[in-house]
Amino acid sequence: MADFDKELDARDLASPLPVLRAKAALRELLPGQVLRLLASDQRTALDVGSFCKTAGHELVAQDHQDGVRSFLIRRRAD
Repeated sequence: MADFDKELDARDLASPLPVLRAKAALRELLPGQVLRLLASDQRTALDVGSFCKTAGHELVAQDHQDGVRSFLIRRRAD
């Protein structure tokens, strides 16, 4: 996966908590910076896609290995 500016480990959280935590973490980043979100709840994949589309953030990449989903989310320009 590509480079990122901050990582959020939400592997032990059930949906929708990973996305809610990601929303808060993205507020701390500057526009254009990238958050790496780690989650184990399979429903998070749908939630992240919907969240990015609605909020205007870019879902740069996603991956799934050994039961862990990782997402790279670029913060939108304000």
